[in-house]
Amino acid sequence: MKNEQSHTYSQEVLQAVVDDACKELEHKGLLDKVAILAYGDQVIELGFYDKVDSEVVEIVKAVIERRAPGTPLGVVENVTVITDSAS
Repeated sequence: MKNEQSHTYSQEVLQAVVDDACKELEHKGLLDKVAILAYGDQVIELGFYDKVDSEVVEIVKAVIERRAPGTPLGVVENVTVITDSAS
């Protein structure tokens, strides 16, 4: 049986994961594949406009392990982003 530890991180730490991952993806020219990269309730959410890119997933996982080990990563593909421009 696998012994998993539960980790709870602050919003600041989770935001730092998102920020660092975005910087790394931008540096590698991969950020344009990502529809959303955000944190939720103790989870990092990664959404792609099209199919999942394994290189992007591995980069985000590496950042999570550096900054907030044990935080789950949720991955979805074919995300449609709708913005409300009404003011």
